[in-house]
Amino acid sequence: MIKRVPNRDIPTDKLRLQSSERNENWPEKLFELFTNSIAQSDIKYYPNLNNLYSKIKSFYKVNDLVIGNGSDRCIEHFIQAHKKKYKKLVVFDPCFPMYPIYGQLYNFDIIRISHVDLTVPYEEFLRSIDEDSIVILTNPTSPLGQILPPSFINQVLEKNVPTLLDEAYLDFSNASSYLGALELFSNLFIVRTFSKGLGSAGIRLGFIASNRENMDLIRQFRPMYEITTFTAKWGELVLENYHIAQEYIDKVKRTRKEVVNRCVKSDIPVIDGHSNWIHIIYDNLPDHIIFKTNCKIPGDSRDWVRLQITSNINDYLWI
Repeated sequence: MIKRVPNRDIPTDKLRLQSSERNENWPEKLFELFTNSIAQSDIKYYPNLNNLYSKIKSFYKVNDLVIGNGSDRCIEHFIQAHKKKYKKLVVFDPCFPMYPIYGQLYNFDIIRISHVDLTVPYEEFLRSIDEDSIVILTNPTSPLGQILPPSFINQVLEKNVPTLLDEAYLDFSNASSYLGALELFSNLFIVRTFSKGLGSAGIRLGFIASNRENMDLIRQFRPMYEITTFTAKWGELVLENYHIAQEYIDKVKRTRKEVVNRCVKSDIPVIDGHSNWIHIIYDNLPDHIIFKTNCKIPGDSRDWVRLQITSNINDYLWI
């Protein structure tokens, strides 16, 4: 049996720098648009998701996709859909913990290609893939925040086994999405989320995209109703007002650069990344902020703090 523990309750009255959530409120006018759009019919009737499907396809310029209750559910769909034909799941270690958990749930042998330091073991990863494998990559990587070069991603795809590219943190990087390559690689699946750059972790919305044949396979495993009407309404509103999310993303990128510079000037050990967090070593953490501590970096025995980056440099005056 796979051991799972419930998520602990984390206070919302403190600055939360332990996760990758949006720490800046959405504009009040946008939130009012959302609340004013809610009607009795949204509670009485089952969700109609056609409009959201159309908006996501148009915004991301993809032909076919399946919406999920968070991108983690889409990841589960990918693994579940390939359990009969394939036996191995190849992932980097460390990685998003739900990859191996779902893999074990569906009886895959988990092939973990471990970092021994901050160098990505590209060649070892490629050698580990055979015809009995499925692959999951994250770009930028999690939790190290490294960008995978297109040459490596292409080499993985040329192995011609089902490959899922998780672009959860892509918005905070300068890497290019592979959504435009879906028609070029018949074995490519891509997962995106509304939780990170789109700042909507609480609504639980993501999607998985691929070509029509692959999505027909994924649709076998989707639930009767993928998400709630409330989630769909907020998702549509965010895409219609994407410029607000983009402003937030740009501010996070600027803050990340300033925080890293501040750490360097203060001789604080820091590992930069291409996501909305960095890693630091810092002993005098303030009590009014929630942190993710005791994090390990490959090849380094010290305890690091995984420090989320917000849109406001004033959140880091304690450094």
